[in-house]
Amino acid sequence: MLFGNSEFRRNLVLAALGLVVLAMMVIVFLAVKELRARDRNRLMAKAYASEKAGNDTEAITEFTTVVEQYPDTESAWFGRGFARLKTKDYTGAVDDFSRALEIDPKDLGALDGRGAAKYQNEDMSGAISDFDRVLELKPDEISALNERGLAKEKNGDSAGAMADIEHALEVNPQSVASIDNHGLLLVHRGDLTGAIADYTQTLKLDPKHTLALRGRGIARAYNGDIKGAMADLTAAISQDPKNVAGYLERASAQEIGGDYASAMADLDLAMKIDAKNSSTFFHQGLVDRAIGSRAAAIKEFQEAAKLGYAYGVVWSAAVQMEDGHRDLAAREVTDGLSQFSPAKAAKWPGPIAQYLKGSLTQEQLLAEANKSTDKVEKLGRLCEVWFFMGLSQKADRNFAEAKKSFEQSVATERKSYIEYNEARVELGQMGQ
Repeated sequence: MLFGNSEFRRNLVLAALGLVVLAMMVIVFLAVKELRARDRNRLMAKAYASEKAGNDTEAITEFTTVVEQYPDTESAWFGRGFARLKTKDYTGAVDDFSRALEIDPKDLGALDGRGAAKYQNEDMSGAISDFDRVLELKPDEISALNERGLAKEKNGDSAGAMADIEHALEVNPQSVASIDNHGLLLVHRGDLTGAIADYTQTLKLDPKHTLALRGRGIARAYNGDIKGAMADLTAAISQDPKNVAGYLERASAQEIGGDYASAMADLDLAMKIDAKNSSTFFHQGLVDRAIGSRAAAIKEFQEAAKLGYAYGVVWSAAVQMEDGHRDLAAREVTDGLSQFSPAKAAKWPGPIAQYLKGSLTQEQLLAEANKSTDKVEKLGRLCEVWFFMGLSQKADRNFAEAKKSFEQSVATERKSYIEYNEARVELGQMGQ
């Protein structure tokens, strides 16, 4: 009996000690958890502060510290993805938003952010898929409707694009983003009067809305109102003097108006802000071609191509062809397209480049343009095709056929296309 009592007491003591140890372990666990939570919150606060201050590079570094130490922190993956999106690291942004979505598949912000990054990465189908998912979870989300609409427009679904933007306007008729995007779609369709009306409506809602000033300005330029265009675009630049797009658009208006010296001055200002902008090099090439600086134009088009702009390849080849160097034009195409993936090289305007190289006939090029089932996209492609066919015919001194081709380009009424305006210049030089 005594033995039993002793064993019983010993077991009680051991059990009590076990409970004490367990309690201490729980206390230590909770303390460590609390310390880790505090540390994570401290690191996140630091990253958010950098982001708020506009130091996106620092924010990326700080969010990286969080995801390395606390990889289950969804907000850190999202934060780094958003910072990468702003710094134009679109592939990195897609990866980070994807990691955030692995943790929370219904995070609308991550879905929307990944869609935006895919859009910038020219993955329109992927972007549309992400915006579809956002709209499944929240059917009237205006930002997703606008973004999906723009992605559909680029993906050759102009009807779907307009339907999305109009849906967004039904949800909120005073959404300035939706009105702006409606104006943009009208520009693409050649309805410049309607586009100008849209941008004017936006400016009544927000008189200092820079994007609407820029949109109305460039629409006015396409419509031949250079004075009105310059007023709008100059006002936009004064409100946002560090935005390259403002200078590019004002330069475009000046190109259309034939003021090449002022256009080049604006492009020089754009270059000072961003020396790696493909559109700046491209428009410098257009201006230099117009004023007869052929060698400079070719180099600028080549630089645009190196930065990923496929039309740089087309135009560098076109200038060589105009100068009677079809062999060099073919080399421009071969070397230029080799910088891109096979898939990108095959996409539009790849067929135009192949035509300038001599690998496609006129009939084959027209057939490529007509493959599009979207009316808006098809007319745009035909505008470009007829113009470059006209240049080729002019280079061969077949002026009668060249004139007909330039007339066909203008007849498409794609006034927002560079080739439309260049075809008008060519016809003007032919005395028409």
